[in-house]
Amino acid sequence: MAQSASPVHSASVVLFGELSNFSASEIGLGISPLYPMEKIAPGLVQIHRNDFYLVIMVQQGSCRIEANQERLEVLSGSFLFVPKSLLHTMQTNAGTKGYFLAFTESFLSQQLNLDYLSFGLLKSTNRFFHRQLEVKDFQQLDELVRYLLQEYNQLNYPLKLMAMKFRLGLVLIYLEKCIQDQEANLESNIMEGVFTFKAFERLAGLHFVKEKSVDFYGSHLGISTKKLNDLVKVHANTTTLDYLNEHVVMEAKRLLLFTDMPVKGIAYELGFSSDSYFNRFFRKYESISAQNFREKYRNMNGL
Repeated sequence: MAQSASPVHSASVVLFGELSNFSASEIGLGISPLYPMEKIAPGLVQIHRNDFYLVIMVQQGSCRIEANQERLEVLSGSFLFVPKSLLHTMQTNAGTKGYFLAFTESFLSQQLNLDYLSFGLLKSTNRFFHRQLEVKDFQQLDELVRYLLQEYNQLNYPLKLMAMKFRLGLVLIYLEKCIQDQEANLESNIMEGVFTFKAFERLAGLHFVKEKSVDFYGSHLGISTKKLNDLVKVHANTTTLDYLNEHVVMEAKRLLLFTDMPVKGIAYELGFSSDSYFNRFFRKYESISAQNFREKYRNMNGL
């Protein structure tokens, strides 16, 4: 008798290269093994903003992610949650094992009367969540994901979609619990700051192109610019202005690498009055002009 295939390599598993398209499908759920970067885009650290939520579980090895001037290495025995609108770069090291788990908001909200979308994980628009777990805790998470994967690979039957949603719900509940347990250790005044910073993250994600003034965000949050700067320093280890500018830089990189829009067009798209002003801004953060950045990385990766 032939041996059955491992779930990780099952033909029904969505490959990472397909995840960018799966959110328009009927299901809106995708699971993939973690692949080394050369199988995704040789030599290129991808810059992208997903239209789906992404959970990364690392069983062995590590991967690196960068967003909002924060660089993080996700090690064995940990998980990372990436909100759907967060512009980020990610690279998976060779020899890494684990899962990508991707899903759309509509997958959660349709048919089931479950309030997953109220979770702090799913509310955040501009922050990824990372947690290194104890061995027993990671084993529990791994088991929940494996149960979901088994359901995902089942032949279709009338209640399969509902079963997958409940399985995914259990995974999200566990992740939310891990994050809440971590943040519950903060003092009450720090917790208040966390909520305010999360509100700032959401505002920045919506308005960073048109609104680059720190006063705009302080007034909308009902706090002084000094208080806002203090919060951003604590939670993002940078200034409010640099936090906003990093959003602009990351979006500029994405447009330079993955579109044919001229530099002047990108400048106006990002709210700059001239391409020369945009180039001075870009060079300040990248030490290279926008056009040279485009040529360098496109030539390097054969784009």
